[in-house]
Formats: sequence, C-alpha cells, structure tokens
Amino acid sequence: SLLIEDYAKGARSSFPVCVVSLPFSQTLSANWHLISWPHQEGISKTELQAQCNPSYFSPDEPTLQAGKAYWVSVPSQCTLSKTGTPWNFTPVNLKSWLWTLIGAPFKEVLLKDILGTCTLNSLYLYQYDGYYSFSDRLRPGYGYYIMTTGNDCTLKLP
Repeated sequence: SLLIEDYAKGARSSFPVCVVSLPFSQTLSANWHLISWPHQEGISKTELQAQCNPSYFSPDEPTLQAGKAYWVSVPSQCTLSKTGTPWNFTPVNLKSWLWTLIGAPFKEVLLKDILGTCTLNSLYLYQYDGYYSFSDRLRPGYGYYIMTTGNDCTLKLP
C-alpha cells in the first residue's frame, strides 16, 4: 500500500497500489539483431542464454537493461519471453554528430512524440534487423542507433 501524509493537517492515509506486470516476447531468427528489453527489471543474461543460446552478446552485462540496445547473434530461431513491469521512455541526451544506441519502451512511440529539445529534421534513427533501415518510431524489443546533426539535445516525452 501507499502511505500519504498531509503534514499541514496531520492526516495519514493508506491506499492500495497495483503494480502492473505484463508479458513480452520477441522471436529472433538465426542472425544478428539489435535488441532492447521493455521491462523495468530487464532480462538477465542467464535467461537470454537459456532461451536463445546466443553466440555473441554485447555489451557484456549481466542484465539487458531497459532503455539500452544490445547486439545479439543467435544460431537458430528462438523466442525471448518474460513478464515484468512495462518501462516507459526516459530522457536520452544526444551529442551532436555522435551515434547513440538506445532501446525502446514497452509501448511503441513515434520519434516526433519524444523530441524534447531536439528537432525532427536533425535526427537520424536506424534499426537493424538483418540490414540497417531508417525508422520514424521506437518499437518494443528493438534497439536503435540515433544521431543528431544539430546541437546537443535531449529526447523526452512531453
């Protein structure tokens, strides 16, 4: 439960809190992938090994963290599955002319909806799924390269 205190009136109240936990799964073909995980808790490298047995994983961290992108090579088709707390997009600082790897939130979001201090015509967003392609949105489970050709800026929800 959540405890709220009103110091001006000296009142205390408790309210039940519901933490939403939702499943997410992503099927990977035998190939290289740029992926992300859209749960706040991430997914552990141990779970990744058990479900997909990747031959390559980078960066080498114990958990795929929400908001980050990871290179993974899998030898055969597999499906990553886990239930967790959906991750919402958090601010990302971009440096001018520097490619940055980012992950996607649990819910698809259009690039134009997270501009923050950036300008759309100066942003380049690419995904990789066997080849690089331009994207105008962040889709759950995918990782992205993003760069601004304008001034340093911050992507964020309005």
